[in-house]
Order: sequence, then structure tokens, then C-alpha cells
Amino acid sequence: MLAASYFYTEAEKNDIQHVLQGEDRISVAILPFANTSPEGNFEWLGDGLCDQIIDHLNYIDAIDVKSRSASFYFKGKDFNPVQIANLLGVNTMLEGSVMVVDSTLRISVKLFNPLTGSQLWNETFDRVYKDILDIQSEIALAVAEKINANVTRDERERITSQSTNNLEAREAYMKGKYHYNLLTPLDNKRAKIYFEEAIGHDPGMAESY
Repeated sequence: MLAASYFYTEAEKNDIQHVLQGEDRISVAILPFANTSPEGNFEWLGDGLCDQIIDHLNYIDAIDVKSRSASFYFKGKDFNPVQIANLLGVNTMLEGSVMVVDSTLRISVKLFNPLTGSQLWNETFDRVYKDILDIQSEIALAVAEKINANVTRDERERITSQSTNNLEAREAYMKGKYHYNLLTPLDNKRAKIYFEEAIGHDPGMAESY
């Protein structure tokens, strides 16, 4: 994770002051979640949860959440938090990790100020695997609470509503989205297969079409 061991120079602090001053809305970047699973490639799950947290926070007018393409640009690249904040124009970041072991799920998240490195919130969620259906809603609402963002009743209802209650459909959709975003001909074919699988599990899941 980025924030734990990085030390900020005075020059870097000065570079980012314009980001942190004069903001009417809270600006947030959701950084790609790391896959720390001991076995198996669950990178698709980390990316998928990150995607959905971004989507949920986009429902909240009080928060300026950066797009997936903006946040994922930094995946696997050597940027420190100040550089990312300066490039994206944000004053808050969320980073996390995902670990799957058998039927258990562990998600660790950290919300922090990119200038000072101070933690606003950190938590580890130990759940069963099927909780990938709703854990992202819980995290999104927790982020809004920790940054004191006003969330209306309608916004909360949109965040907590589920497009599917079918675990296999959600899993197939997330795998399809992961391969689709890799932008290769082979991955496009894989994405199509996974999207069709998701539709087979739940024809009413609109985003799979």
C-alpha cells in the first residue's frame, strides 16, 4: 500500500497545496486493490470491487470521485501518493487489498490524506466469499461517513440496491469486466464468454448485456 512508508518532502507538500485548498467538494481517488490471495488469480475481484465502489460513490453528489480510467492509470506504476494526488487533483485516497482463502474473504482498506499520509480510516473486513455481492456498498458508505459527506436517502438507496442476488452472475460479470478492460482481442473474447455466462445465471442483470 502506498501511504504506510512514504515520507513527504516540503517541495512535494508545496506542489499539492493547490489540490487541498479551496475545494467545495471532497475529491476522492479509489486506487486499484491489490490481490494478496496465496493461491489463484483474484486480481479480477480486486479490480471489480474497486470498480463498484467508484460506481457507488458516483451516486453521491457531495463527492467528486475520480473515474476508473483515471485511478487505474497508476496500477503497477511507480508513483507516490503526492504525485497521484497532484495529477488527479484529489484530497483523499482509498487503497486496499483482497485475499481469498477457500470460502473466506478478507478485504483491508485504508482511507488517507495524500499530503500528510495521515489515516482517516482503516479497517479489515473478514467475511464469507458470497459477501462480494454487497461488501462494496458497505465500504462506499463507510468512506462517505469518514469524510463527512452528506448522503441523501435516495443516494443511500441507490448504493445499497443490488442488480443481482446471484453470486455466480456477479462473479462472472466481474471476470468479464476485468478481461474487457485488458483491451486485447483475446481478452475481449474471454469477456464476451463471461458476460454471456452472467446473463445465463441472471438474465435480469442489465450491466451484463
